[in-house]
Amino acid sequence: MSQTPPGRIVSTKTFIIAVAIGFFFLSGLFIVLISQRIFLTQSNYESAPIAAYQLRTHYTKARLALTELANSTAHADIDNTVLVFDILYERLNSLPERPPYLGHVDGEFAEKLSLLQDALKGADLFIEKLRSAEPKDAPALAAAALESLDGYDATFASFASRINQDMADQRQESQNRILFGLRLLVLLVLIVLVASGLIVWMHMRQLDNLAEANANLLDTSKKLLQARVAAEQANQAKSNFLAGMSHELRTPLNAIIGFSDMIRLNYAGMVSDRAKSYAEDIYMSGTHLLSLVNSILDTSRIEQGEVDLNESEFLVGPILDEVSDMMSVGLPQKRLTLLRPDKDDPLRQVVLFADRNAIKQMMINLVTNAIKFTQQGGYIELQLGESETGAFQIVVRDNGIGIPKEDLPRIQNAFERGSNHSSLGRVGGVIDGVGLGLSITKALMDRHGGDILIESTVGEGTVASLCFPAWRRHNNETAHSEQ
Repeated sequence: MSQTPPGRIVSTKTFIIAVAIGFFFLSGLFIVLISQRIFLTQSNYESAPIAAYQLRTHYTKARLALTELANSTAHADIDNTVLVFDILYERLNSLPERPPYLGHVDGEFAEKLSLLQDALKGADLFIEKLRSAEPKDAPALAAAALESLDGYDATFASFASRINQDMADQRQESQNRILFGLRLLVLLVLIVLVASGLIVWMHMRQLDNLAEANANLLDTSKKLLQARVAAEQANQAKSNFLAGMSHELRTPLNAIIGFSDMIRLNYAGMVSDRAKSYAEDIYMSGTHLLSLVNSILDTSRIEQGEVDLNESEFLVGPILDEVSDMMSVGLPQKRLTLLRPDKDDPLRQVVLFADRNAIKQMMINLVTNAIKFTQQGGYIELQLGESETGAFQIVVRDNGIGIPKEDLPRIQNAFERGSNHSSLGRVGGVIDGVGLGLSITKALMDRHGGDILIESTVGEGTVASLCFPAWRRHNNETAHSEQ
């Protein structure tokens, strides 16, 4: 179960989102401030109403100066008249290139400006001559220049009024945009503050939930630990009980089996056929009960870890024959056939380094199961095999009732049997056993570092394989076979 590291207030994702919001907030503020600075710079450089109306003022001054010079009044001054005209000429022609009119004088304004510029150009021809004219020629030149400028007073007034109004509208729009940006900025700040508060609140809730979950987890872990200790104690008590009871039961069982065997074989004197039949039943039941007790005792020892392997090197062939001869005794009763590898099979000469008694017990368990679950007239076959990697296999094959596919994962557990084990009982008698053979075999194979593989098809039979790792297979020259 993953937990938030101690001391970590917000996650990386939350931190990145907060940084991004802060970045966009600062960027928007920076853009607004720059726009405001540009707007104020343009507005303060030359106010639109002053700049436009100055043209009309200079036009009026130029006409007044030319009028005085044309009438040769006492106050007429050629240089002053030329200077006043030059100021008007320069202001009119430079207007489209000065802020805030830069890029704004077009369309209707450009037409009017061009008309005024043409008028000034017409008057400029006479002004140029006036610059170097004699005083006596000055009135005539001034009158000619004045004539070129007459009639444009309304044009100057209209141009100044219209362009001032347009510039005022533009400034208002710019101010409205700035105000909108500022309002949006304030809204973003409020959203950031609310979102931050919400994130902090949610995180605190998560921390509270996490603390509560941790407390519950600790409490559950404590209870699980207590339950585990109790289970281990119960399991130990069960194992001790099974081991003790198994030992206590084996002593009287051995006596029962021994005496019943003596009676059925007439070692204790001649008895009636009925007594021999009873003794036979007692002997078979006692033997069966002893096998169950031994299985339970083996299971208990395996669970306690008391099974140690007595490993040695031995030939496979002889132990295969021993198991075959031992298990063949009860086959005629069910009319079963037990097949074994040929004497000249080279795999019979394979040498295993393992616990010989354990291998024999595992083979007996597999053959016993095959006999139990094979119908009368069937067969059991012992096979030897090897894999490409050198692993050695002892295989027990039968054509019995088979095992359902869904039961294969669990039948190697203690006290587990196939769900169809009773189907044979209805035909050939009750199936004895409690389901310990495969679990004991699996435990012993685990001790040998191998596996038990089971393949089965219902109605066709079962193949059980003891698979030993390649390193347990030795050359037969070094074998000390037990024959």
